[in-house]
Amino acid sequence: MFHTVEEIKDIIPSMQKEFLQLLEPVVFKESQFITQYDKEKQPLFILVEGHIQFFQTQLESEIQKYLQLHRLYDAGSIDEISLKEAKQNMLMKDKDITILFKAGEFFGYHNIISELEEKRGYALTKTQVKCLMIPYENLRRFVMKMYNSPEYVEKFDFIGDSIPQLSKVSRITRDRVTKCFKVEKFPPGHILFKEGEHLKQAYILKSGEVELLSNKNFKFIKLIQKLQPDDYVDEKMIFQKLLSKSLKDPSKQTIIDMYYKNTEDNFVLQLKESGQWIGEEGILTKDRKGHPTVEDLFNKQNFNVEVLYSAICKTQCEVYVIKRLDFITKMPKDIQRQLNKIVQQRQRFFYERMQSIAQTRDELEKSNDSFMIHSATEQHLFRKNPKAIYPAISSFKNQVLNSCKKQQMTTFSDVSKVLIKKSFTP
Repeated sequence: MFHTVEEIKDIIPSMQKEFLQLLEPVVFKESQFITQYDKEKQPLFILVEGHIQFFQTQLESEIQKYLQLHRLYDAGSIDEISLKEAKQNMLMKDKDITILFKAGEFFGYHNIISELEEKRGYALTKTQVKCLMIPYENLRRFVMKMYNSPEYVEKFDFIGDSIPQLSKVSRITRDRVTKCFKVEKFPPGHILFKEGEHLKQAYILKSGEVELLSNKNFKFIKLIQKLQPDDYVDEKMIFQKLLSKSLKDPSKQTIIDMYYKNTEDNFVLQLKESGQWIGEEGILTKDRKGHPTVEDLFNKQNFNVEVLYSAICKTQCEVYVIKRLDFITKMPKDIQRQLNKIVQQRQRFFYERMQSIAQTRDELEKSNDSFMIHSATEQHLFRKNPKAIYPAISSFKNQVLNSCKKQQMTTFSDVSKVLIKKSFTP
């Protein structure tokens, strides 16, 4: 049962077994209260089997009224209309009543370990119920031990160093944020996400190296070249220009195909190292001025144009992963705003880099130098276009050399024309 319980995964791996050993089996009869609203230091309960009716109210008298009304209705003493009218006069409403029936559901005093919002109220068994329980004091001691363990302290410090603003928030908030990050390991060549995907999580690289690659459509890069630097963050305007200038029949799929063209001609935009964020664009919702992001602008039209690059593990990598929902609900808002600023700067940086790559391709296409002097040409291009980093130039140069050998061509001009026509024609 526990391999599917997200709350158990919040516990550091080295202490999960100890947590499970603290659980005590307990059985409750039908129509028995397990928790009460005004009772402090209640145990943590995990449902194993049965059905529980949970009432979010301070007044037990409201529950008794509710149960009495349903007994009368079941006996045929009142009809459905009378039942609804009687409920309207009650302080407790239907929205305050939920049914717990899934194995693994937490209730009682659990937010110290699960980070779910604790719902205070009365848990009433509808059937015989089997649960696992940890008394309050046992749970409190376990959590304190976990917070002081070397594994958690290392994670706590690493996340704090990667998000410097966390040092300004309370320890409770910082612990809540830290527990949202789950560690995962990936082999070299593993794709964290592909260009154009709609992300539901973001990463902080703990160890290893991750390359950010792009294979943007050449026509789109050409369009970016004509824009002013201040326009780079306004993706809506870029898409409008792309639609008006490049498409006669702008169907959704055609737009997506033009924006993201699957080729093997990838350009290295950036190399990520330990402590750096990857893919945070996918979990942010508003820019620094409160304007909608690309996701908000195009969601209604089913556009999938959020992430500007692919992320691939260059070496063995270990990452901390945070889900979008956890980021939005647990991360302090001022930190979210700071990360938004970083995302805007990165978008500008990527657009400028793609512009330099496009200029580099133009230079290669116009060059008449023999491939025998490719090193000098590469250095010349790098000096002329410093933002088109060496890996970007080298990746294209290597394609040129490979094609030279296969097709017995002798100039950059001949080969680059073939490659550009092959890789970037819509």
